[in-house]
Order: sequence, then structure tokens, then C-alpha cells
Amino acid sequence: MSSSDFLPLCVPRNKELTRFHGYITLWNQQYACEVDFNFQEKDGDKPTTKIRLDPELQRLLSTKQIQHQYNSTNQQSTYQDLLVQRLSQCKNYNSFFSELKDVLEKILKVQHTHKQPTVQDDLASTEYYKQIMSDLDEIGWDKVSDLNTDLSSISVSIKDIAGREHIIKVDVSKNNEYTCTAQLPIQAELKTKNNERITLKKIKIEYEHVLHSLQDFLSTVEDLDQNTWVLDPENPTFAHCMRRIGIGNHSSIQIEIDPKQPKAPPEVRFLGADSIITPIRDAYNQNHHEWVIDSSLRLNLERTMKITFPRRRTVTQNDDDMSEKCSICYSYRMEGKVPDKVCDTCCQPFHSMCLVEWLRSIPKSHTSFDTISGTCPYCSSAISAKVYNK
Repeated sequence: MSSSDFLPLCVPRNKELTRFHGYITLWNQQYACEVDFNFQEKDGDKPTTKIRLDPELQRLLSTKQIQHQYNSTNQQSTYQDLLVQRLSQCKNYNSFFSELKDVLEKILKVQHTHKQPTVQDDLASTEYYKQIMSDLDEIGWDKVSDLNTDLSSISVSIKDIAGREHIIKVDVSKNNEYTCTAQLPIQAELKTKNNERITLKKIKIEYEHVLHSLQDFLSTVEDLDQNTWVLDPENPTFAHCMRRIGIGNHSSIQIEIDPKQPKAPPEVRFLGADSIITPIRDAYNQNHHEWVIDSSLRLNLERTMKITFPRRRTVTQNDDDMSEKCSICYSYRMEGKVPDKVCDTCCQPFHSMCLVEWLRSIPKSHTSFDTISGTCPYCSSAISAKVYNK
């Protein structure tokens, strides 16, 4: 059964079709309403149904009834009492909404209240909701992963050819125009001819084209995330082109992947103690001829650097070889930054800002231009850091 069979502007909020949210049309104006049904299975039982209405309607229902055909014998009851009495006799959706509309319209008529809608301007148009509902029906409700109550934000789920799920977040403007984003490095270009309206179906199709063009990139970053120790981003997604990968001994590499050429040699930044990083950097620079363009990025990096990336789940808790926590503040992130300085002797990692503060605190340190030099807080070997600007 479709929601349009009994209330055209109402959206089902669960698969059981017992909760609805939307708008009821009274005297050609729309009022917000939300209904939770609980029709009992046994004959004779009354349904226990919860209704939340537009604040203005709620105010009217709480007022005393004036003399009219409903309350000739009881002028002290409220319209809410009347509504409960009428709706308690309903046994299905159609009769419930029919009674609800009938009672509310008669209350408004008695009160001579034909108000302007109290919802936001971008939620005032009937066509607004009809168009969105039509778009949702067109792409299929199974593709909708989330939908907020006022229909101003819709999350559409699509899968690429490898079966990976991607969520497109669609925001709806007051002019019934869609803007969308996805966790991808490249967004779909939504262009139409002759000012044709962009629909959810077109958005879905355009993002499917984007996903098709990004298959190599998606597979590349997925392989890195699953088979290396990614230090940064903390929670990598397909939208991130950068990966900082641990290689052991408190050292790491940072690479920037080109979404259009993900298998090409990337720009690499080597981070760590010179004694660890230098031979790896030299190998990478000298072995570019061994790069196989049809091979994965991870395997090519391992082949040219002559290393094997450790995987996160293969490192034991007692092995702090991959620990990237700053050895001064004992945290990984400080003001959004990760440790980027390593002692050449003891290989302890530091945030540059923490190391600068440490060096400023010891009497034997000295500053030359923008560099402060002193001794490592762990092994007392010479160490220096760039002075940062606060």
C-alpha cells in the first residue's frame, strides 16, 4: 500500500508502515503532522495512536469547543476530546485519515481560522513535496538510506561495480533544487539542457558514471587501507587522496594519490630519523625503472623502496615500533597535527611544536634564524626544530 492512497503528502518512516510524517491539507493549506499507528489485532480493541500536529492546530485542539453540532450537550470539552472520540472508532489508515481531515476542517471552519502555514518558507509549497516524492518513487525507496523529517536532506545509496556502497548526500533548496556531495575525490557535474530540472535519478546516474571512472582509485586506496598501517587520516575515506603510512622505527611516508592516475608514481614525503629514511628514499629515487604501471600502487612502492609495509593487525601491543605518539605530550594529534619530527639517534617521535617548547625550556639551547637547537629529551643527542608561529 502506498502512502499516497490515504495521505498524499505523508512519508512512511518505517518499513512496517506504522509511522508517517508529512503534511495534511486543510482548506488548501498544509499543516505539519506526524502519526504513530498501533492498530490492535483483536476485534474490539481500540487503536493506540499518537498524533503530533502543527503548533497552531495543537493550540486550537486545546481550546474549549464553542456551540456547534458536535457539543450541544457538553460545552466544557475541548476539540482534542472530540478528536480522540472520533478517531478511537477508526480501524484502518483510510478511515483514520478521513476522520482526521474531516474533524480538523470543521474545527477550522468553526473557528474561522484560515491561517498562513507556520512551517518554513522552503516547506510551504505542495508541489515541493509532490516533486520530491515523485523523485523518490522514481529511484526506488530501497536506494534511500536516510531521510530527514522535512525532506530537506536525502541520503541516496549506490554501489560501484565492485560492490562498495557509497552515500550521496542530497540537500534540497526552497526552490526544489538539489545540491549533492559524496565521499569521493571528484564530484558529479550536474548539467542539463534547456534548463531541464535535475532529478534524483539523474544525480544517481551521474554519480554512477563518476564511480565507474574512479574504480582504479577506489581499489588503490582500499588496498592501502586494508594492507598497510595508515597513520593519517585517522579515519580514511574515499574522499582522501593523502595517506601517511607507517614503515616502522617511528618512521613513515606520506603520499598524495592522483584520482585520475592512481597507479602512477606519487609524490612521496619521507618522515622519520635520517638513519632510517635515507636508504629508503635513495632506493625509491634509484629504482623508478622497476615501476610496473599495471601493478598496484602498494606493490610498486614496496618494490622500489625495497621494503614491506607492516599491516596494522600484525603489530603486537608490546611492539611500539609503529607508535607515532609524541614522546613529549604522549598524544598523537595536537591541534590537528601529528608527530612530524624524529630523533636521529633514539628514533623517538615528537610534534614540532612540543619539541620547540621543550628546547626553549632548557638553558643550553640556542636559536639561529627560524631554527632552535638543543638536545633530545630522551637520549640527549643533538636535535633541532623549526620555530613555529603562534
